[in-house]
Amino acid sequence: MAKAYVAQQVRRWEQTSSGRVIPLSPAYAWPANTPDYTAWLESAKTTSDFLTQQATLGSQDAMWVADLNGTRLGFGTAQDILDIQVPTALFEVHQCAALLQTLLFEAGFQFNNVVPD
Repeated sequence: MAKAYVAQQVRRWEQTSSGRVIPLSPAYAWPANTPDYTAWLESAKTTSDFLTQQATLGSQDAMWVADLNGTRLGFGTAQDILDIQVPTALFEVHQCAALLQTLLFEAGFQFNNVVPD
């Protein structure tokens, strides 16, 4: 199942033109009582901080993060968490990049599509 899912995500990003990918910007209509977003906002900020830190390290291992050039546009939420359940050690680098791009897209980040390169 994981291999089929990864193949689907690789195809998705290979068919998307290279360059900047901008996520959708959905609007949500909440009932009178809105949920408490404290933990969720902290998680989004931590992800942004991690991407920024990795992109500025300058080490060879972190350079791929700089190529993504991820920028949080909003506070989306990844609905499909299968990406984080896939054992990345089983896959090649471009397959792992496709999984990461899917998570970033669903979480409201804009980034450079590095899979077609």
